[in-house]
Amino acid sequence: MAMVMSGLTDHSALIMGLREKSHLFEAHAFDGDFDTASLGFTGQTQRVSSVVLKEDTALELGAPGTPSVCSQLWTQRPGLVENRLFVREASSYVSPASLLHFAVLELPSDLTPPDFQVLSLATLTNVLPKLMIRSFPGRLWLRVHRDIYDHFSLLALGQTIRAAYAIKYPLIHNIDIYLAMGPDSLVPEFEPLAKATGAISQSNRRLQLESDGIITCSTLDCEVCDEKPTCDTLKEVVVFRRRSP
Repeated sequence: MAMVMSGLTDHSALIMGLREKSHLFEAHAFDGDFDTASLGFTGQTQRVSSVVLKEDTALELGAPGTPSVCSQLWTQRPGLVENRLFVREASSYVSPASLLHFAVLELPSDLTPPDFQVLSLATLTNVLPKLMIRSFPGRLWLRVHRDIYDHFSLLALGQTIRAAYAIKYPLIHNIDIYLAMGPDSLVPEFEPLAKATGAISQSNRRLQLESDGIITCSTLDCEVCDEKPTCDTLKEVVVFRRRSP
């Protein structure tokens, strides 16, 4: 099945949709003086060993079989990215717990289209020695070693991600980080947005947005396709793009 849609170059419309849900989180300013060493980040972004065995795990988020959603969005449109950290910590939870993680970047022109390294830094995969992070399309799995459990929080993780970008890509001035653990009901609310991001970025296996503005779908019957919420989100993006100058 193919649907003709207007061409999309970035995630501006999806970022606006994400901002409409920011009231579900607590907003924080980024702290340039935050002690990132508390999570094992020393200012280096090269690959390190980050295997955390089950017996050494104090907290597990987004594990297989647990709700998880993750995506990286980018734009060059000024004013969409607030340079803030949006966090929703759980007051109580049972490990493993669900995990939500979105990174939103306002990119300078020389980073368009963004390469894999620019976006993948948002998860700090294989950067923190006591924090095992594994990323999959649309998902993130995180294990916290017991040695750093007392220092770990989603707020601390977000501050560390922002610090890593400041070191690696100092020309990226505005970044929004969204992080949440539990409740499980929160993740499905954001899954259509993440899958729509994947369709635009060509990483959604079922839906693809081609360069000529055509959405291709491997399912021939919309009535039985479980990607309908994603398609609905993409239709909202198209409406936005057609109305925008």
